Amino acid sequence: MTTSVEELRSIGARASQLLAEIGTVYRTRTRKQTQLDDRIKKVQERYGPEVESLQNQQNALVRQLVGLVLPHFDDLAAEGTKTIKLRSGELSLRLGPEALQIDNDEDVINQLRRRAVLKTFTKVTRTIDKVALKKRPELVSKLKGVTVVRSEKLHIKPTKLRGTEITLSTDNLTVTVPEGG
Repeated sequence: MTTSVEELRSIGARASQLLAEIGTVYRTRTRKQTQLDDRIKKVQERYGPEVESLQNQQNALVRQLVGLVLPHFDDLAAEGTKTIKLRSGELSLRLGPEALQIDNDEDVINQLRRRAVLKTFTKVTRTIDKVALKKRPELVSKLKGVTVVRSEKLHIKPTKLRGTEITLSTDNLTVTVPEGG
């Protein structure tokens, strides 16, 4: 099929018009994005320090709560549960997914090589495929320097904040126990 000269001129004119519109829209969008970014920056400058201060205050309160409750969690929780229900909310402990902690990748790679399962549990870059290795707990138990770890997470649900939950890992948690607590 051959396109006539007149049709080609029409297509060229329409393409030129579309390119011009694209340029106009692009410039307008860029200008508006810059205005938006400027406003966001001003709002962040205005409220950022206060929000950061409130976040620090919340973190301190959470550390105090954890320091107060965690050592006595089993005694405070309803029998047979991992949940403490209080008038102002509830706290619950839940186990997180299992993860592998590997002390020395090269040592474990050598152990896998000696067991003739290196390809199954390593990737092309010769890193350990922890997902595949986790599926073989009997092998993991025989490997030195590999530990199955499972973190416990504390879920804090203040009553006044329906649908809001603060979750933190209890591993390596630094807590502050308030005086008299």
